[in-house]
Amino acid sequence: MDTPPRAEGPLTPEERQALRRVTETLHGRFPSADHALIADLVERARARYADAPIRDFVPVMIERLVAAELAGNDASSTNGT
Repeated sequence: MDTPPRAEGPLTPEERQALRRVTETLHGRFPSADHALIADLVERARARYADAPIRDFVPVMIERLVAAELAGNDASSTNGT
């Protein structure tokens, strides 16, 4: 696996807490997914939105992006592909 891009700049305490909640929610929704994989995907998604001027919805967008990727991984693993 490639090294994930790292988001620039420090997180605010609120952003850190929001990302922790997103990660926990994703663990609950995808219990068979490796915890390190989820953390990696969340960090990659965070990097994608690092320059977003409006930060309020970034955690929601990260959760949706990662959930879609994990759902695609679950679908491919259950279909034998």
